[in-house]
Amino acid sequence: FLSIFLHNSKYLSDVSPFTTIISVSIMSISSIMIIKILTEKELKEFKWYDIAAALPIGMNPYFLQCYSFKFDSPYMALSVLFSIIPFLFYKKDKNNKNKEYIIISIIFTFLMCASYQASSGIYPMIVISMALIMFNNMEDKNEILKFIIKSCISYGVGLILFKLTLIGKTYYLDSGLLSIKDIIPKSFVHYKTYYSYVLNDFKLNWLICIFILILSFVVTIITNSKQKKLIAFTSPIFGPRALYGFCIFIGIIAIISVNGEKSFVSKLMIIFISYSFFITSLIYGNLANIQEKYSDFRTEVLLNDLNEFQPNNEILKIDLSGTIGQPLAVQRVTKEIPILNRLLPVSLGDNSVRFNVYKIATFYNVPNIEFNIDKKNDVSRKEMKLVKRTRYHDIYQKDKYILIILK
Repeated sequence: FLSIFLHNSKYLSDVSPFTTIISVSIMSISSIMIIKILTEKELKEFKWYDIAAALPIGMNPYFLQCYSFKFDSPYMALSVLFSIIPFLFYKKDKNNKNKEYIIISIIFTFLMCASYQASSGIYPMIVISMALIMFNNMEDKNEILKFIIKSCISYGVGLILFKLTLIGKTYYLDSGLLSIKDIIPKSFVHYKTYYSYVLNDFKLNWLICIFILILSFVVTIITNSKQKKLIAFTSPIFGPRALYGFCIFIGIIAIISVNGEKSFVSKLMIIFISYSFFITSLIYGNLANIQEKYSDFRTEVLLNDLNEFQPNNEILKIDLSGTIGQPLAVQRVTKEIPILNRLLPVSLGDNSVRFNVYKIATFYNVPNIEFNIDKKNDVSRKEMKLVKRTRYHDIYQKDKYILIILK
């Protein structure tokens, strides 16, 4: 429904960069809201270090790929905003039962799931962060417990509503919820994979700064706590299903850390991290442009070679295997910034992945040729004959079936 409104039609025309501008705006608003929620400051009271600390939320290396989706990016960004909005309605008043907070949490948890479930870890992260701040400020423990219970129930009801109404499978993932018996073992496997990606994707100096920032967060929590120091510390935990949640976690602990009394190290680290993410976003945009030009070149070469195959009143059914890889200019940079290897789109590759073949299959309107999408020809390579070999690809054929192995 939002897409129909945004595109003024049921047909999704390309209206970029409008969708990207909307996405960036939504993520900016989300960042501001998190500052307000965690610091309880008014907008006019924000300091430069509050803004710097929140930059990893919207200037998130993993979220760069979300920005790149010309049609989906506003809804990905909305899922982040939906996870944050409920906390604006929580009132720290013993006489307030926070019915608004509960109802809005249920509604917006459902809306988050309905837009992009990768944001499902954000709401729990903020609950934990707020509870920790309340605990350190010596607020009533019963009220803290009530806040946690109300949040858990609201979040759970929102997930159940989603499961009962909109949950389903797409061609590339299962958006279902883990069963009770699978929660612990499968969550452990997911977290292990999750952290291994972060460790492999981030540059060493990024990881060092993040580690120092986490240590600064711990020190800030302990030194600023009004509780007895022996019980003040609790490990910050988070459980996002998608990798951009990790950078939102960084933003949350940064906002808390830079508002501590001894926050020089935190401010220094967040300046470096935010600047690094900013530069990475610029590099990503330029490399994506180079990669697209290279993909167009390889597509042109491939289509020219296919012109030699004249069908006899039959439609040639084509499979693609392998990938075109990256041009040398891109490879040099991705060696220095590993995360870009996974962020940059392949755009021409094995047709078992829709995005790898969709453009060549639908954009050029080549007569009597059909590129398979999400399926393969029922013919093995051993049954096919090598009919053309070039520097860029090998072409095999049997009757109307063609296999192209990209190099």
